[in-house]
Amino acid sequence: MTSPEERYAQLCYNIFLKTSDGREWIEISKNKYIYECPTCVPGSPEGTGYFREGQNEFIRNTERFAKSFIENQNNKSGEIKK
Repeated sequence: MTSPEERYAQLCYNIFLKTSDGREWIEISKNKYIYECPTCVPGSPEGTGYFREGQNEFIRNTERFAKSFIENQNNKSGEIKK
């Protein structure tokens, strides 16, 4: 039986790393929200930094879970997937 965390990792992999569109979404999202957009700038409304960090965390966790699925599969089978 698969745990909810393992299933979530599998879904992240299937949606975001298995297809070229998914990989492109990850890269565009990282560029748009993590690299190009500051988390908080002086004069921003209170709470903006928390909201922005939540966006960043979603993108980082999505990629991390997708990669963890690959690593977990590699450990189980001895094969290397990309």
